[in-house]
Amino acid sequence: MVHFISSISRVDSKGRVSIPIGLRYKLKLIEGSEVGFQIKGRAIILIPVDGRSGARVSTEVCRTSRGELK
Repeated sequence: MVHFISSISRVDSKGRVSIPIGLRYKLKLIEGSEVGFQIKGRAIILIPVDGRSGARVSTEVCRTSRGELK
C-alpha cells in the first residue's frame, strides 16, 4: 500500500517532532495523550493509545480530492 504525505514536520535537536494541529484534532490528541510507535519498512506509524483502556485508535488519515481531511 502506498501512503501519501499529508503533513511535514522537522525533527529538532532532541528528536522531537510536532504533530500538526489538523492531525491532532482528527485523532483527538490533547496535551498528555499517550502514543506508541511501530516501524514498518522505512515508515514510522504513530499509534494513539487510550490511557484508560489501552485500546488502540486507528491512525488512518485520508484527504478528499480537494485536499481536505476526511
